Amino acid sequence: MGCRCGGGTSRRAFLSGAAVAAILPLAGCDRAVPDWLADLLVPETMAAELGLRAFRQILRETPPVRDSSLQRRVAAVGERIVRASHSPYPDWQFVVLESPEVNAFALPGGHVGVYRGMLQAIASEAHLATVLGHEIGHVNARHGAERIVAENAVALALRLGAALLAMSDVHVPPDLVVSLGGTVAELGLIRPFSRGQELEADALGLRYMAQAGYDPAEAVAFWRRMQRLEGAGAGPAAFLSTHPSSERRIEALEELLSALRRGEAAAS
Repeated sequence: MGCRCGGGTSRRAFLSGAAVAAILPLAGCDRAVPDWLADLLVPETMAAELGLRAFRQILRETPPVRDSSLQRRVAAVGERIVRASHSPYPDWQFVVLESPEVNAFALPGGHVGVYRGMLQAIASEAHLATVLGHEIGHVNARHGAERIVAENAVALALRLGAALLAMSDVHVPPDLVVSLGGTVAELGLIRPFSRGQELEADALGLRYMAQAGYDPAEAVAFWRRMQRLEGAGAGPAAFLSTHPSSERRIEALEELLSALRRGEAAAS
């Protein structure tokens, strides 16, 4: 038998509840996008093509550094980390970009960019290995595909919620629903999801650099250096950031480093 919605109030409550419920399944998960779903909706070939297009666009906007010896040094460290990671991706590209920004990024398919400002901020090759190991971890874990699926799922849920409210007697502009819902989804799902990806990439990078022969303790030293460069209170609150705070990163890496050392001690 069907459900009887006997009055306007019940109908409004049902439709309003349905609009909210459209977003709820996306929240409160340990992993916002299961691996199998990312593989199904964004196959590796598709993600790699998107990554290549985006990388070409970035290179048009921010040219590579002309110092060929610097490009070779960075690529050599990156390729060393890739080999240690046993990456499933055969072709990697490491490019130093002419920008003072203290940052680096990775795109699906194995395209890694490091801004000159990052190289000026680091103190050793092991610090560079930390940065590149982190970025390689993002690619190997298919974080780009997971973000594509998560963000499109949120957009679809918000459109569904706006459509349901438009059918109801609740006088709420659909555009407002989408705007407010997008803010809630961004703070409650996308940004925590991104922070989780960052910590996972940190963990993978720590293992990669250790397997490549670098001292993994240098990863902690690198983030302490970044923390000093940021200055006290210079960055946004961790809750409103797509990246975890430096303190959270260092704490997580120290725990991983201790576990790694215990494992080495047990094996010896």
